[in-house]
Amino acid sequence: MQTVVYAGPYAPKLNEYLRLRRRYWRCILTFVAIFMSGLIGGVLLDALVAPPQGIRTPFILVVVLAGAVAWVAMIWTSVRVTRWPCPRCGRRFARPKWPGNRCHHCDLSIDAD
Repeated sequence: MQTVVYAGPYAPKLNEYLRLRRRYWRCILTFVAIFMSGLIGGVLLDALVAPPQGIRTPFILVVVLAGAVAWVAMIWTSVRVTRWPCPRCGRRFARPKWPGNRCHHCDLSIDAD
């Protein structure tokens, strides 16, 4: 599902914010998916396959590196979303902890006309 702002003088900037916010949620979901895949994969690797001694270290290394990359992307995107300037008032559009649908300073909504 994709939310797009269609009209109004702020539409291009608000669409940019929506793209950035979607990227933020994708980064969070990717990090959770990597974490869960590593957890489930590690348990299955030990329980079902009885792996040789040398396979466990590369598996852990790949999961940790992928998780670290996803974590850095998530933090970077979170900083960009929370510092994104409102096109109307120029102050931060999103609250520091939660990207919302309206500016908490001037009350500009993402579906503004």
